[in-house]
Amino acid sequence: MGFFELDPSLEAAILDPEKVVKVRLELEDETGAFTPIQEDAIIDAVFTSGFDSSGGIVSRGHVIIDESIQPLPPFKETEGRIKVLFTAGETGRYLHRFTMYTDPKGFMRITEGGRTDKVEVFLEDFPGRLKRTGGFKDWSEAEVLTDIKFADKEDTGNSLLYRIAAKGDVAPDEIDSCTVLLTLPYIRLTKDPWEELCELAKASFALVEGGTDKKIIFSASPYLTGAIEPEEAEPLDLELFYKVEIEDALDVFNNDVRLRWNKPERLEIQILWRYDDPPIFYDVDLKKSYPFKFLGEKREIESGDLPYYAPYTARLPDGTELRVVFADMLDPAFDIELGMEADADGLTVEALDTTTYPEKAIIKLACSEDTELYELSIYGRPIVVKANYSCYRRDTESIDDYGLYVLNATGKYFSDAEIFGLPHYQEWTERTLLLRKQRRRRIRLSSEYGLFHARVGAKATITNIEDVGISCSVEHLKFTYRKENGFTASLRILEEVPGE
Repeated sequence: MGFFELDPSLEAAILDPEKVVKVRLELEDETGAFTPIQEDAIIDAVFTSGFDSSGGIVSRGHVIIDESIQPLPPFKETEGRIKVLFTAGETGRYLHRFTMYTDPKGFMRITEGGRTDKVEVFLEDFPGRLKRTGGFKDWSEAEVLTDIKFADKEDTGNSLLYRIAAKGDVAPDEIDSCTVLLTLPYIRLTKDPWEELCELAKASFALVEGGTDKKIIFSASPYLTGAIEPEEAEPLDLELFYKVEIEDALDVFNNDVRLRWNKPERLEIQILWRYDDPPIFYDVDLKKSYPFKFLGEKREIESGDLPYYAPYTARLPDGTELRVVFADMLDPAFDIELGMEADADGLTVEALDTTTYPEKAIIKLACSEDTELYELSIYGRPIVVKANYSCYRRDTESIDDYGLYVLNATGKYFSDAEIFGLPHYQEWTERTLLLRKQRRRRIRLSSEYGLFHARVGAKATITNIEDVGISCSVEHLKFTYRKENGFTASLRILEEVPGE
């Protein structure tokens, strides 16, 4: 992903120190039309964009408007969008840089000297809103998904990205995504949508952010399907910046990566449940039998007073038994009766429910004559979860040189599906080690040039540092506009690993 593309005349203007950078807002009204606030009415504006604690990109803004120059136009109070545009000089060309919404503070009027003619506006982009509102909802009702792809815009109903976004009321046409066809046999969506989206992005080495015309953008994954076009790095000459600070980025240095997660796995069809309730009788050969009486005391499985649950368990090839979290291809009642072993034909499956719960059945038997039951079981194809599954990788040479720096990683979107010749979880671990085992630098830059087309996650090449171009990516940015003092762009960029 690169910087935003500029009109040629605007691109030339931002590098001309005589051309003044200006900010423009456009407010959406109830009809969906946008009304501009002229540049002269904007006194102060600050916009920030960066990775939040979940790993996604969130942008926020703070603007002060002078209503003595232009009163606020009509604004759609609920879900009203505010476009943020930048320009330089008198080119008449603008870059639509952000689409934002008012945050809970909204519009605040400022009173100075008895006059109330200034309005303070607090803004957030859609990821910021999704992150903020996600905690207000109850996500304890988990959604269970099986055999699902990471991201597929051609099959949104079977795509994790789109199913997660739907929990945040984001429609498929409000998403722009690359296609990542890695699959998972089973997943439970238990967190708020923003956290889930960020976890998916982390497992895909993707960027997740808000767009100007889309609510969610999911991009830049090395796992995407199709030809990967080389990313063009934005050249940034140090002469553009009046302040440069370089430091070691030790917080992203690790030479030992330890991935641990709960790994879902689908097994072959097998017995998932076998009846084994007391009383149990044994014959001389110690063969079990379960007596059912037509007129006598009823067993729990036939009483019907409360649902009788048949919880599924599965056996691994090594003999380990695990609880089943999901099962399909389950026996219908006819097959269960057909596989039943008894000394008479007095037992039938009166009721069977294998759809209400993914991990257990509800079953009821009816007894029409005294019967000794020897075998009653349910077959199916199970999915189990192997707890604390792990994949470790380390660089012994780096450990010898610098000591041990461990990264303990976790998540739930790690697949057995093969990518670049390796299981996804192994490729992810090795790629993470490759990226983090190198000592890198972080560079903080400040400029008065109109670098408002910079974006978080974009590639850049810094020139004039030790006469060698350094490949970097933008970690954080801040655009500050003061009507009296002009524009400042502050960038925090991280050196990239060669070949990243």
